Parts: sequence; structure tokens; C-alpha cells
Amino acid sequence: MKIAKKTLSILLALVMALGVVSVAFAEALPPELVISPGGNWTSNEDGTEWTCTSTGVSRLTFTNTASSGTWVLTFDYEKTGTLRAGSTTLSEDSGTYTCDLEASASLTVTLSRNGTATISNIRFEKKAVPVSVTFLAPVNGSYTVNEIEITDDTTLESDSVTGFEVCATPDEGYRFVRWIDDTNNVTLVGDARDNLYPDADITVKALFAKNAADTAPFMVDGIRFESFADADDFAQENGFDTIVLVEDYTLTEDITVRSGTTLLIPFNDDYDCFTNEPAETMGDPRVVTDYETPTPYKTLTVGEGITLTVDGKLSVSAQFKAIAGDSAHRTEYGPSGPYGCINLEEGSWIDVRGGLYAYGYVTGAGQITVDSLAEVWETMQIADFRGGSASAEAYNDYEVFPFSQYYVQNIEAPMILYAGASESVFTSLYAGAAVAVVVEFIGNSGMFRLSDGSIEKNYDPSADRLVFNVNGNSTISSLSLSLGDIAFDSSTVVLPMNSNITINVLRGTTVLDQDISFLPGTEISIAQGAEVEIAYGRRIYLYDRDEWTNGNYYSRYGYFTELSYSPSRTYHRTEADLADSKLDINGTLIVSGEFYTTDSGAEIVTSEGTGKIMYLN
Repeated sequence: MKIAKKTLSILLALVMALGVVSVAFAEALPPELVISPGGNWTSNEDGTEWTCTSTGVSRLTFTNTASSGTWVLTFDYEKTGTLRAGSTTLSEDSGTYTCDLEASASLTVTLSRNGTATISNIRFEKKAVPVSVTFLAPVNGSYTVNEIEITDDTTLESDSVTGFEVCATPDEGYRFVRWIDDTNNVTLVGDARDNLYPDADITVKALFAKNAADTAPFMVDGIRFESFADADDFAQENGFDTIVLVEDYTLTEDITVRSGTTLLIPFNDDYDCFTNEPAETMGDPRVVTDYETPTPYKTLTVGEGITLTVDGKLSVSAQFKAIAGDSAHRTEYGPSGPYGCINLEEGSWIDVRGGLYAYGYVTGAGQITVDSLAEVWETMQIADFRGGSASAEAYNDYEVFPFSQYYVQNIEAPMILYAGASESVFTSLYAGAAVAVVVEFIGNSGMFRLSDGSIEKNYDPSADRLVFNVNGNSTISSLSLSLGDIAFDSSTVVLPMNSNITINVLRGTTVLDQDISFLPGTEISIAQGAEVEIAYGRRIYLYDRDEWTNGNYYSRYGYFTELSYSPSRTYHRTEADLADSKLDINGTLIVSGEFYTTDSGAEIVTSEGTGKIMYLN
């Protein structure tokens, strides 16, 4: 559609009157130049001539919007009064002004009060800069530069205006992807036949990839691959560090996520990836304040008998609903909306040697092992947060830990952590604003500290219970966290053990080096030959159901709050499941500290008739 010059002039005048500050004239001037008038500056139809009769200070700004390179701005001028270009005063009444403008730089022309000026014959051209470009030998294809075939790494000379003519041809079974600046790891152009105009000395690579359907399940830097192996080879060859699962997929052969590489099971199309720095990625999309029922977004199934080895990082990402202290939202917490998911079929195995970051869910009948020095992260879902001020008051004035009902079970498949491994948990609490909280749950500084052997963490969906099997010498110690400026340390108060936790001490000695209240529903068993020691100066309380339900001493919202969501749960616990806490002693309980039950008495038994209690205090 054509617009008459008169109509265009009227529109331009209207733009100026409304104070629109940027005008680009694509037909007459390069689109990289944007001219922003202020004061009384007005333009002709094509933007190449500007005039001003100034009643105050009037400014005309030229901006180079190019992303790289140096450009030359030139214009003729006539003026009365004082006219400055940047910091330079144009002393002649007429003349030509020229300057270099780097990418994103601006020049402002200022006309003083009561002056007149005309700026005309505006030119804006890229400056020719000599460049030396190294073209890398092609892999999985061939290409030419200025009709010269490149077979080895080759350096050619040109300038930023003349550039290079390139033409790529993929090998059979491959496709051309794009031309990249390998020095800065950025895309240059996307067509197989194109022109490159680099502004500096760089290294250029023609990127080829195996043919794949638009629905192929793995992606590297926007490029799809039919198999993890193809994606991994491409990532290793070309310096990419993240492989994304973009379609539901079942592994039918063993794979290894190499050191330095992350395999992401995403929760959104932006492929936001969270690993071990959640506290530094607060806000959207890491933490949300509105809860949405969780649903699987993408699922990686590890097939029967298949091993997934993680030398790098495996991120199962999700959003997290910040936990509020108000009763209206007390059941809306934890992972929210779409989430990444891994399902382990029977006999499958994830061997974690690097890091597993499960903010979504890992389910199934397979097994996870976490080697010494490897790390696991998941979320802590707190079901009875009192709010920031109330928690601080309860802690400081009444020596009450800020919560008593909490769940750490994004990983629902059986997981064995060996001594030296660690598990950290992330949560977000809403105390005026969403605040990130990170706690080491298992590890050298964690709540569960293992000096040798292993600890198995296993969620039982048929009973909605979290089971810990301890094989080795360990300590249950304090748990510390910070909520904004408020620090909570369980070593100075009694740490509640949540009602769905079972601890089976199968081998070695487990030392309880923290005041602990085992709430109704908790179970602890000591196998023959194993020991549990209550450390000197520590107090252990076994709760009877009656004292909990009648007193409601610690919980903010009644006696029991169920975990908000579990993808594999088949049984829903209720208040009726809050039985007396149970201690089954078939090995030895050593009491160096203090050991109590509440008034009605908890359930203390020796189911195999081999248990004994030794009082050393």
C-alpha cells in the first residue's frame, strides 16, 4: 500500500506532536540508524533532512542499533546560533560533520535557544575493518568460501564490508544447521548459501547434524536428534553442554551423561534448567506464588534392565509454589503445574556420579545409587508453616522449631546414598515475599550424617511412608535454615520427626545427637547386631497419639496435613494413621542422654525378643 507524500507529512507531524521519540526511515536510510527528535525538530518525508527553529534547547539523537561493528555517520548542516554534535561545537555556519558510531552508541545534536538549523544529506555506512577469519575444517559435510573449498582449517583475509561468500553441502544422512562464530559461540547466519560480514577476527564453523524428524525426542541448542547418542555426539563435537528431552521417550539402551554435560527433563518450552543453585534463581520461573495441580510435562522412562549413568548433571526441573502461612492456602505447596518426570521400570538403574536435581519427580520400581562425592537435590515440602513472624516468635520465645510436618520425597524410587554423598533440599517460604531456603538433609553437615556404609531412602506409595534403611555408622544431628534475616537451628530446640517417617537401623551404630520428638506415626527399628545411642545431653521423646491429638502442641493446622501431591501414591493417610510412635528394639538401645515417652506411653517392643536397653547416664 502506497501513502501519498502529503499524507506522510501529516502523519509525521502528528508523530512529532505526540512526542514519539524514535523514527526509522527504512527506505532512505539503513534500518540500523534510528533518529530520535526532541524539541522542535521536524523531518522531510524520507528522513534525510531535519530542520529546527528552537524556542528552547532542542535535541536530535542518532542511534546505531546494529549489534556489532563500527558505522560512519555523515551529514551536512546549516545553522544560526549554537549547534553541538556530542561535545563538539560546530563553529562554521555550514559544513559537513562525520563521526564513527560503534554498535549501540548514540550521537546527540543540540541546538541552543532561538537558533535555527538544517541537517541534510544524512549518510550512514558500515566502516570497512580488515578481518582475518579462520574457517574450520568441515565435519559431516563440505563447504566453500569465495568458491574456495575448505578441507583443512584455513585463514582468509577480507574486511567487514566485503565479507565472505559461503556455501555448505551436508553429507548424506546429514543436514546443514547454521554458520556459527566458534570464537564467541554465536550464530552468524542460517542459510547454507549466504554472506558473512564479521567485524573482528573470528573462527567460523559450518554446523551439520544428523537428519531427524521434527518430532525427534532430544534437542541440543534448538536442533533435534533421534537418539541420545546422536545428541551427545553433536554436543561434544560442537561444545554444547545441555541436552533437552523434548518428547516423552523410553530408553532402550544404556546411556551416560558425560562430565560437563546436563541432561534436562524440562517443565516448560523455555527449557529452564535448575541444578544446585536454586537460591540464586528466585522469582519467575523458579518460584511461583499461585498453585497449580502438578502434571507431567515431559517424561523420560528408563526401560527394564537399562542403566543411566550420570557423570555430569541430570536435571528434572519444575516450578515450586512458595509456602504461605495463611490457612486458606495451607494445602497448596510444593511442585506446581507442569513438571519434568523420570520413571524407572523394574530392573533399571540410575548411577549418580555427578549430580541429580529432582525438583520434578523420579518414580518407579528401579533403583538410584549416589556415589561418594556425588550430590542429589530435591524439595522440602513444609505442611504447617506458621508464617515468618509467628515462626520467629515460636522459636525465640517458646523454643519451638518452626514446623513439624514436612516431606522430602520428590524422588519416590528407591535411592541408596553411599558415605560421602550428599542430599540437599530446597524450599521457598512466603514471609512477605518468597524466600529461598536450602538445607543439607543427608551428608557431612546434614541432618543424617553417614560416616561409612550407606543409607537407603525409599518412598512406599502403598502406605504413603518414607523409609530410611541405615547400613553403617551414622548420626542424626541438627538441621539449620535461614528465613530471610531469621536463622533457625534445631540444636537449641526439639526437632520433630515427621509422622510418615520410618527409620530402620540395620547395621552399625546410629547416634541421636539432637533433641528429637518422634511424632505419632513415626517408626524406628533396631535390627539384631545394630545399635542406636542417645547421645549424652540429648533428649528423645516418643509421642503417644492421645497427647498429640489432645494437645496439638506443635502443629499449626490440626493434627495432620497430608502431602499435597504424589504421582505414585495409592494410599492417602488420614488422622487415623497417627498411631503411637513405635520403637522396635531387636538390637541395642544405648541411653547416654535422656529417653521419654508422653503420658499415655508410646509403643516400645522387641518383635524378635532379642532387644535390650542399656542406661549409661
